[in-house]
Amino acid sequence: MKLHDDPHPPTSAGAAEGHACIFSTEVDNISMSSRETVIKFVSGLPEEMSLAEIAREIELLAGVQNARGQATRDEGLSPEDARKLVDSWAAK
Repeated sequence: MKLHDDPHPPTSAGAAEGHACIFSTEVDNISMSSRETVIKFVSGLPEEMSLAEIAREIELLAGVQNARGQATRDEGLSPEDARKLVDSWAAK
């Protein structure tokens, strides 16, 4: 399966419509608690999103924030290793 074949891609469903986006600095304020971050993030999502979709968005937000923290601490994969990993996923 290729990455773009996923019927529910892991991106903020409302981002194109001006809703919350996981890459927005509005939900990336380090001084905000996790609870505050989620409340602000969820309040920007479309009203019609299902609970499962909202949960998927929150999980993605947590993963992005975790990855950013790892990058700040020089942990995780190098960009080259990350590209190889993504390429291996796309080849499936």
